[in-house]
Amino acid sequence: MTQDLCYLSASEIQKGLRERRFSAVELSEAVLKRIDRLNPTLGAFQTLLATDSILAARHSDLRHADGSPSGPLDGVPICLSDLARVRDTACTWGSPLAVDAVERTDGAQVGRLREEGVTLVGKTRVAEFALGSVSEGALAGPVRNPWNLDHHVAGPSGGAGAAVAAGLATLALDFDHYGAVRLAAGSSGVFGFTAGRRRVPHVVAHGRNYSDMALMRTGIISRSVEDAATLLQIIAQPDVRDTFADQTLPAHFAERLH
Repeated sequence: MTQDLCYLSASEIQKGLRERRFSAVELSEAVLKRIDRLNPTLGAFQTLLATDSILAARHSDLRHADGSPSGPLDGVPICLSDLARVRDTACTWGSPLAVDAVERTDGAQVGRLREEGVTLVGKTRVAEFALGSVSEGALAGPVRNPWNLDHHVAGPSGGAGAAVAAGLATLALDFDHYGAVRLAAGSSGVFGFTAGRRRVPHVVAHGRNYSDMALMRTGIISRSVEDAATLLQIIAQPDVRDTFADQTLPAHFAERLH
């Protein structure tokens, strides 16, 4: 049953929570146990957010019990690239130079995910400074491919690809830098999508000047196209802090698949 829970799609999770076949806490615990068992071999995660995940799942269960979930991803386990800004958590960019770079606030997209009630299970490994043909950096060894442990996951976003393929998260929010998301997804046997530059807002943290932000785009890794479309719908909402982003409401991407 535990493995079955870990491979449910977002829509299947919502149906199960609605029908009370399992709780968001049970789902989160199943995913965290699977991470605990498999991550020492795969090396997919840089940082676990276990306490936050369980707390978010408890709140999700309360909303589902009231029949008022925050959205289509309420209670769904999602992992984040180590490039993502998460409050009170280090944003290392895969480098020992940044292991103490603890963020004070959430990034714009992480904030949207919290509003939707997702359970953030952890931050996934990237190559140092998101550069490299495989996710092998100075902080740890290579990210192993779940399909063949003798192989690495391609691209600098290997942790996200391995996590989704191995059932350690339903979806991954990542950032595509020279094909990072697409390489990781393709070599892990899952779906990878990169949004257009203006489609998803980027808000750089105060006091920082990442010159490569103009080249970096938001990416999604999932086991289904529908799940990716659902996540895109959430993170593509307008944000006036990014003057380059499209400020119109996005289309209903998931609905347009049918």
